[in-house]
Amino acid sequence: MCASSLSVVLVFISSSALLVALPDVSADLDASALQSSWVLLSYMLTTTTLILVFGRIADLVGRRRLYLAGILVFLVASLACGFAPDAAVLIGARLVQGVGAAAIVTNTTA
Repeated sequence: MCASSLSVVLVFISSSALLVALPDVSADLDASALQSSWVLLSYMLTTTTLILVFGRIADLVGRRRLYLAGILVFLVASLACGFAPDAAVLIGARLVQGVGAAAIVTNTTA
């Protein structure tokens, strides 16, 4: 229960904490205004879109297996976000991070 709660907290912190740091991140990566908005949108759109899909996949492959895969994907994508050399890589890593987040959120209550 505690690990499940912690992972959900990390998912939602990841979606909102970057909003505060976005001006500094954009300046460091020389990102345009469009790229900066996609850094936020790629995560949110991916997570929102895949929640229903992962609900069905969890029924097929098992909730625990999908939940653990989601944690692994989220962790690796978070590391990629931290080491992103430019805005395009950050957007791609945030997209993958959204995939992991959707798998986590879908299976937390189950």
